Amino acid sequence: VTLDETRYVTLEDKVHLPLLQITYPTVYGRHEDEAPLDVLADILGGGKTSLFYKNLVKEGMAVQAVVSHPCRELACEFQLLALANPAKITSLSTLQNVLNETLKEFETRGVTADDLARTKGQIEARTVFGLQSVSGKVSALAANETFYQTPDLIAEDIARYNAVTAEDVMRVYNKYIKDANSVVLSVVPKGQVQLAAAKQTFERPVRNIEIDTVDVSDDEAFSSALSTNTAPSFDRSVMPKAGEAPVVEVPDYWESELANGIEILGVTSTETPTVTLTLGMDGGMLLDPEGKAGTAYLTALLMNETTKHYSNEELASELAKLGS
Repeated sequence: VTLDETRYVTLEDKVHLPLLQITYPTVYGRHEDEAPLDVLADILGGGKTSLFYKNLVKEGMAVQAVVSHPCRELACEFQLLALANPAKITSLSTLQNVLNETLKEFETRGVTADDLARTKGQIEARTVFGLQSVSGKVSALAANETFYQTPDLIAEDIARYNAVTAEDVMRVYNKYIKDANSVVLSVVPKGQVQLAAAKQTFERPVRNIEIDTVDVSDDEAFSSALSTNTAPSFDRSVMPKAGEAPVVEVPDYWESELANGIEILGVTSTETPTVTLTLGMDGGMLLDPEGKAGTAYLTALLMNETTKHYSNEELASELAKLGS
């Protein structure tokens, strides 16, 4: 799918913050360029180490900035999305300029080895963590069977993402994003069309769907279905008796102790190649100082922001490489 020109669309809605979404048509699911485009999206807008976070969120231009490459039944789209901060942005055209400058910055900077390591780690981690529930397993198997007639494509997916190179990412950027036409959607509060990135240039055609009515009064099959007695074979007003209490199977656990005296209680599961750590300590609301409620909670939140050896962005980058 290609666009002959960039189309501007404005949508007025009951919202408080204006939103800008730029969408580029790309490929289809499992196309050879799908994986590089996914990696490109994560490099541009994935987490606190991305260029979009640095230039938009950290600078206060946007409340939220996201880059994604979703693939649906027929095709994929490369989406740039930014939720404007009205304290700094008076028009979505300003936000669009920042987005374009960020793309140019990426074009000049290129793809680093750190970008690839972080992005591949995150993509593999999301895939593996998605298999920890029955719902995740069923969804992956069913989707692959439905669209590609091969349910067990999960290992192949991880392999094709790990095979993406920096050259692949720059190639798809130049082919599908750089100087390409797009659909620019401005979502603005009702009555504030002036906030849009540009005047609307595209009107969505009105769908006129004709409804054909069919007389089924003489249809024997239809009449038979209506007259069929579907009464239940039991009395629904009577509470059924409870069955036997289920026996909960508690997993085997092991115990150990670190050199510094910290006791370890562990359970081994081979369902997915993941590790979950939970550190238990005396604390919480019961030990908050009087008059300083929330101290423990605030301390825990701050541990996600920065440490003695890592800044906010460095901490996020290292965790992403670990697949955390």
